[in-house]
Amino acid sequence: MKKRVFALCMLGVLLCANVVVVRADSWIAPEPFDVWSTDGNYVFRFDPHGRTALYRADGELIYTVEGLRSHAYENDFFFSNDMRRFIFIPQADHEIALEKFNYGERVSTAYIADLVDDMSAVTHSVSIAFWRNWEPEWDAATETLTVTTIDGLTYHFGLQQTDVGEPTQPPPLTPDLPTVGAFVEPQEESTNPRWWVLFVPYLMGVVALAAVVFLIAVFAVKRK
Repeated sequence: MKKRVFALCMLGVLLCANVVVVRADSWIAPEPFDVWSTDGNYVFRFDPHGRTALYRADGELIYTVEGLRSHAYENDFFFSNDMRRFIFIPQADHEIALEKFNYGERVSTAYIADLVDDMSAVTHSVSIAFWRNWEPEWDAATETLTVTTIDGLTYHFGLQQTDVGEPTQPPPLTPDLPTVGAFVEPQEESTNPRWWVLFVPYLMGVVALAAVVFLIAVFAVKRK
């Protein structure tokens, strides 16, 4: 009888562990969002199914973004004060740590292996490499992003024009593309999923594990 209960418990643990692993990378589908400049004159509009671009508040197109993946959230972006440059940190990637864009063109890429000395400290899920020790810190005054790796190394990535460098091609102002209607800045800042996208599935897995173990224990008591 004890062997049967133990076997059932182990089966429940394995099943729930599998649920945690499978659900750990269950992402909420990216949705369009707007990021406004602090002065309210510019708006960066991300569209996972269409064009991602920077506009003036009156709808005039400033630049379009080339080569940006569609799986992104608002908190993955860090903008210069004039919105012409930004850093993008992909959440679902095993190799790329971050990318710098200037006028919509990718000008540099930092790889995880170049930033982390001890790669054995980096853990992986199905689609994510956990290489950062803390959430990035953005200093708007200096336009600098500070990132600490899992092995304790700290890096500072600047977004000043001298830090980013010129794009390899002239800024794509694309005057032939039509403008859109004037934008209206929202009163409340929107939020997007980040750490809780990963935490909630793990929490659900732990709750499921506890429930299975409890039910097995109840079943064992009734059989006595």
